[in-house]
Amino acid sequence: MRRILILLILLGLTAGCGYHFAGGGTAPGGIKKIAILVAKNSTSEPGIEDTLTRAIIDEFIADGRIRVTAEENSDAVLYSNVISFETVAVSAVGERGEDYTVKMKVDFRLEDKEKKVLWKESGMESNLRADYKASTDVSSTRIAKEKAISKYCKNIARDLISSMFEGF
Repeated sequence: MRRILILLILLGLTAGCGYHFAGGGTAPGGIKKIAILVAKNSTSEPGIEDTLTRAIIDEFIADGRIRVTAEENSDAVLYSNVISFETVAVSAVGERGEDYTVKMKVDFRLEDKEKKVLWKESGMESNLRADYKASTDVSSTRIAKEKAISKYCKNIARDLISSMFEGF
């Protein structure tokens, strides 16, 4: 009985502290099903739209709070546009860069069936780095860059979900 009383007191003390469990939050507009369209690519980096779209779909499925469906079965549609992409040297040997990081910015917009904007984020970028090492082998460098792009897209997809549900 004493344990129950202590537990109730602790719950009462923490109820108003603003603490919440990760994965909480409510979807904008209370949506339950989302269609995720292929991202628009407004950069010169080929294929980045497919990598980003796949990362977003994978993160929504892993998160599980909203079901990913076809557009005709959805409550809302997520539009995304990669508006900037760059690789930046983070270390160099002489005048040649050796280690690079990927950076990109994405605009997101969530619309319901009536085209009402439920949520919007412009110029989202991840604070987490996605680095890769350049080498004299062009093929190896390209593979390393693609892995870094994939990692960055996964990071930004996680940030998207956090922002959409938690308002961060």
